[in-house]
Amino acid sequence: MLELKNVTKVYTGKGGAVKALDDVSLRFPEKGLVFLLGKSGSGKSTLLHIAGGLDSPTEGEIVVLGKSSKDFTESDYDGYRNAYVGFIFQEYNVLDEFTVEENIALALQLQGKPQTKEKIAVILREVDLLSLADRKPNTLSGGQKQRVAIARALVKDPKIVLADEPTGALDSQTGKQVFEILKKLARERLVIVVSHDREFAEAYADRIIELKDGRICADRTREKAPVDREDTVTEADEDTLLIRSGKEISPETLQRIEHFIREGDELVLLRGKRNILDFKRSRRISPNGTQERFLPTPPAEDMPTESEAAARFLPSRLPFRKAFRLGASGLKGRPFRLALTILLSVVAFVAFGLFSTVMLYDENAVLRASFLSSDTEYLTLEKTYRSTVSYKIWGTPNSYETSASALFTPSELSSFGGERALGAFAWNVIPENTVLSEKAVYWSCHIQNAVYVPEGHTLRSRILAGRYPEAENEICVSSYFYESCKAGEVFPLEENGSLSDKGVTLGEPDDLLGQELLLNGQRYVVSGVFDSGTIPEKFEALLASDAYDSLYYALRTFTREGLQGAALISETAAADFREALRSSAPSGNDPFDTSGLRYYLSPFPSEEEQELWAVDRFQIADEQIPYKTYCLLDTSTLADDQFIAPLSFVARLCRALAENGTQELAALSDSLTQLETAPPAEQKTLLEKTMALWRSYGELSVPLLKEVFDEKTEQPGLEDLGSYAVVGFYLEENDGFFCSEQFYEGLTISRTAQKITSAYTPEEDALYQYAFLLMPHNEGELKGIFDRLDGVDTRDVSYGLVNALASTVESVGHTVETLSLVFLVIGLIFMTFAALLLLNFIIISIAGKQREIGILRAVGARGLDVFKIFFAESGILVGSCLVFSLFGTAIAAVVLNHILKEQLGLAVSVFLVGPLSVLLMAAVAAAVALLGTIFPVFFAARKKPVDTIRSL
Repeated sequence: MLELKNVTKVYTGKGGAVKALDDVSLRFPEKGLVFLLGKSGSGKSTLLHIAGGLDSPTEGEIVVLGKSSKDFTESDYDGYRNAYVGFIFQEYNVLDEFTVEENIALALQLQGKPQTKEKIAVILREVDLLSLADRKPNTLSGGQKQRVAIARALVKDPKIVLADEPTGALDSQTGKQVFEILKKLARERLVIVVSHDREFAEAYADRIIELKDGRICADRTREKAPVDREDTVTEADEDTLLIRSGKEISPETLQRIEHFIREGDELVLLRGKRNILDFKRSRRISPNGTQERFLPTPPAEDMPTESEAAARFLPSRLPFRKAFRLGASGLKGRPFRLALTILLSVVAFVAFGLFSTVMLYDENAVLRASFLSSDTEYLTLEKTYRSTVSYKIWGTPNSYETSASALFTPSELSSFGGERALGAFAWNVIPENTVLSEKAVYWSCHIQNAVYVPEGHTLRSRILAGRYPEAENEICVSSYFYESCKAGEVFPLEENGSLSDKGVTLGEPDDLLGQELLLNGQRYVVSGVFDSGTIPEKFEALLASDAYDSLYYALRTFTREGLQGAALISETAAADFREALRSSAPSGNDPFDTSGLRYYLSPFPSEEEQELWAVDRFQIADEQIPYKTYCLLDTSTLADDQFIAPLSFVARLCRALAENGTQELAALSDSLTQLETAPPAEQKTLLEKTMALWRSYGELSVPLLKEVFDEKTEQPGLEDLGSYAVVGFYLEENDGFFCSEQFYEGLTISRTAQKITSAYTPEEDALYQYAFLLMPHNEGELKGIFDRLDGVDTRDVSYGLVNALASTVESVGHTVETLSLVFLVIGLIFMTFAALLLLNFIIISIAGKQREIGILRAVGARGLDVFKIFFAESGILVGSCLVFSLFGTAIAAVVLNHILKEQLGLAVSVFLVGPLSVLLMAAVAAAVALLGTIFPVFFAARKKPVDTIRSL
C-alpha cells in the first residue's frame, strides 16, 4: 500500500544543507505495528512526515496504492492525508475550542461524511471516553487527550495511522494503555510509530526499523519460532537457555550449560511455576511452545506485493460553522489589540462612509432631505417652456435652445396639491411710507409676492382683521408685515400724495386697516391682515441684533419663500399682473449679443497667433466708459476705426510690435509693462511718463480681422477689415473694447430673421407666475412632487423649484461633482488604512494559530479550509467594524449636517447615508476582509504542514 523509493530529504538553513534522509527505500505492509527507532536527528520523524504526506521528498518518491508522489499536486497531498492517514502527536494536538465529540467529528466533517452521534459513540467506547464526550480538552488528563487524538485518527477509518512519540508526554502506565490501543488498531491497518522507547517497541512492534544519520541501519520483523520441547536444554535465543527438569542431563548438556555460564557476566536462575510463566511472557514465549523473534526484514523486492486498488484522494470540506468558531476563537486571545484594531478601523470606515455619501451624491435625495430638515413652509414652483431659436450669421445657419417663463393654470395648481397650492406673482415692493425701528434686521415691510387666494380656500379663513381684498387697489397684508409696521411707524399719505409728518403707531391689527401704502408710486389700501404663520425661534436672536449676518439672510429667504413676505390680492389685481407678464414676454426681436461675434486685432499674420488676440466684447464709449481712462483724444469724438482697449491688451500689443521689429516702441512697451504691476502710489508718475511716450509716437495701428463662414462648406475663415487704431487704455478690470456708436451698430445683427419654434401654446386660463405649494412633511409626497420637476413633457413644458435651497443644493452638487475624484482618493486612502490594520491583525493571528493550522493540515484540511478560518475571523472583525461604522457614519452625518446648517448657514443635507452608501460600505468591507485575509493566508496555506507542525 505504502512504499518509499530512494527517498532523500535535504533541509537548507543558515548552517548549510542537512541531509535528513539519505536514499531510503521501504515497503510497508497493509497492516501491522511498525516502530521507527533512532536517536534524535536520525531522520525517523522526517520519514514519518514524508510517509504521511506532511512533507515531500527532495529526491525519490512515495507510492500510495500505486500512485507516485511525483504526480502529486499540493491538493493531492491534502487529499491523501484526508482519505488515508490518521495522525497522533506527542502533544495530542486537539482543538481546545471544541468538545471531545466535536474534535472527533471534525475528521468526519473534513471527509464530508455524516458525523452521527452513534458512530462517534462507538469510537469513544473503544478508547474508553464515552462519558467524556461533552467535555472540553482543557479539563482532561494527558492520557485522555491522547485517546481523543487516537479516536480522531480512528473515526475516519484510515488505512494508515502515524504516531509521533505518542507516549512521550505520558507516564509508563498510561503509555502502556496507549500502545495496547495502537496494537489493537494494527490488526486492521498500518500503524507507524516514532519512538525512543525500545522496550515498548520490542513488546508491541510487528516490525522495528532503526535509523542512523538518515539511513536505515536495521530493519527487523517479528516472527514466531517453535521451541524444541524434547531437548533438556533449548537455546531460545543467544542469551536464554531453557532447561527442563525431570530428565537425565548428559555430559554434553552439562558442557553446554557450563559454556553458557562462563560466557555471561551475570546469571539469574529461576524456578517455580509462576516465575517461569512470567519470564516466558516477558520473552514472548507462548504456552504452546512458540517464541516471537525479530528477524531481518526481507528486501522490498522479495516481499509479497499486496493487491492494490487505485488511489482515490478526498478533498477536504471544513464546514463554515467550524471555521467560524475557529475564527472567533482567534479574537479572544488578543482583546487589547482587537479593541484597538476595531477602534481605528471604525474611524477609517466612518471617514470612508462620509466620503462615500459625497461620492454617491444623489442630488434628488439630498434635495428631499434638505427640504425636510429645513424651515421651508412653501415650495415655490416655476413653469417654463422650451423653444428652439434658428437664425443665420453671415449666411451660416445657427440655432440654439432656450427656455422662457410660462404661467400656471388653476388646474395645474390643483394637480400639485389641491388647496395646498396657491398662485403667486413676484412683486418685490417696499412701501415708501413705512419706517422700521432702528434695530430693524428682524422686521421687514418688504412685500415680495402677490398671492391670489380663490374663494373657499382655507387661507381665507385665516383673516385676523378686516376682509379679503375686493378692489384692484386693495391688499391683505401678512401678520409679519403688521408686526414689522408695529415695531416702527406708518406715515399716512396726504391727498396730494405727499407723506404726513406724523406717523401712526399701531396697537392692534385693526389699526392698520384702511391705511394707504405707496407701492411703486401707486396707492394701495390695506383691507385686512391674515395669519402668515410663526417664524422659527432661531431667528429671534435678530430681535436684539443689527448685524447683517448669515442668520439675517436666512430670515429674508424664509419670509420671501413663505407667506410672511406675501400680500393677498384681488382677482382683478391678479388679472392685471397676468396681462403685465404677457405683454413683457420675449418677442424674438432682441438684438443679437455681440459676444457671438469673433474679431481679431492682431499684429501677426498667422492664424495660430491671431487666435491669441480674439475680441468678442464691444461697448459704446459713452457714460459707461471706465473713469480711469487715458486716451490720446476726447472719447466723445471716437472715430469708427478707433478703439479704447484694456491696459493688458495695449501692453501686450506694444511688446508684440517691439519684438516684431518696431524698436522705437521698446520704451513705451517697458513703461506699459511696469504700469500693469505698479502699486497705486507709483501709478501717477508712471502714467505721466507713459502718456508722454505715447503722444510722441502716436496711435497704435493694428489690422482688424472678422471671422466669416463659407455658406457651402460652413468652414470659418478671416476677412481683413483694414487697419484700426488703438488710441487709449483704461486701468479698471475689464476685458471689453470701447468703440463708437456707429461701429457698435455695425456689429449688431437684428433677430428679425429668427424663427422660434416650440410645442407649447399658452393656455387661455393661464394666470399665475409661480405656484406656492405648502411643504409636505412626508418624504413620499415630497418625492412625488420632485419627480414631476425638471422633466420636459410633450408640450415642451417643465416645472422647477425657485426656492433658494434648491439653488444651493444644485451649487453644492456641482462642487461635489468637481471634487468627486478627490473624495474617491481620500476614501480609498482610509480604506487602505483599514485594510492594513486588518492585514496586520490577521498576520499576527496566523502566527498565533500555527497550532490549529498544523492540526487541521495534518488531519487533512486544505489551504482553502485555512482560508475559511481566517476569512471567518476577518469577517467577524470587519462585520463588527461595519455595524459600528454604519451607526457612527449615520451619527456623524447628522452632526455634520447640523454644523453646516447651524454654524455655516448651509441648509443642505450633504451627508446622506442611503441604501447605496450602506451597500458600498458593505461591499468595501467585504473587499477589505478578503484582501486583508487572502495574502497572509495564501502564504500560510502554501507552507508545508510539517513546517507548521515543527513550529508548534
